[in-house]
Amino acid sequence: MTHFKAWAGLLVLALVPALYAADASHPLTLTKGVAVNGTAVQAGDYKMKWTGSGDNVDVSIARGKHVLATSPGHVVALDSAPAQDTLYYRQNADGSQSLSEVRFGGKKFAIVLGQQTASAAMSSSQGSSTTTK
Repeated sequence: MTHFKAWAGLLVLALVPALYAADASHPLTLTKGVAVNGTAVQAGDYKMKWTGSGDNVDVSIARGKHVLATSPGHVVALDSAPAQDTLYYRQNADGSQSLSEVRFGGKKFAIVLGQQTASAAMSSSQGSSTTTK
């Protein structure tokens, strides 16, 4: 019975990112212009959509039906849910900033944008901005 509980617990932990990776969307407010996978996106209100199975997703940033930028993404489980949406940025060599991670208020998961692994992105985030929506 103890082995069953241990395996059941591990299975739940393995499936948590997959639960969040279903097709979903969330309002996104950018307080400054940033790059998303190399595409410039101006400050404003957008909808962030992600699709995929498992923890790898395809992310798009759209205003209305017009998609402005796309990026591969990686869903990561968080230990606790942030109180409000939090955006993390990476400083680029040219001085501009790229959106690297989005944590959703009240949710125990985040989406890390770009090709880097989730652990590399978490440790290299150099700035954040909190927005409420």
